[in-house]
Amino acid sequence: MPNLIVVLVLAMIRAVQIFDEVFVLTGGGPCSATTFIVQFNCQAGFAEQIHLSGLAAAASLVLAIGLMALTFVQLRLTRVHEAGQRAK
Repeated sequence: MPNLIVVLVLAMIRAVQIFDEVFVLTGGGPCSATTFIVQFNCQAGFAEQIHLSGLAAAASLVLAIGLMALTFVQLRLTRVHEAGQRAK
């Protein structure tokens, strides 16, 4: 079970940080339809003519806080499930 928890957490983090595939396939899509927060960070911090590094940093913090919250929820759910298995 501990190995499964690590794999699930790392898979969730990788799923949120999808950048390469979307950028290569659509470049953000028509009218930013497929722009993810990681791509938004890259565009705001580096690709725009006026570098909006403060906005990119704030978006990175939002991403980090969101990932921590999802990780804590996932760990809590696996602990509850694990405790239920021990009680049986």
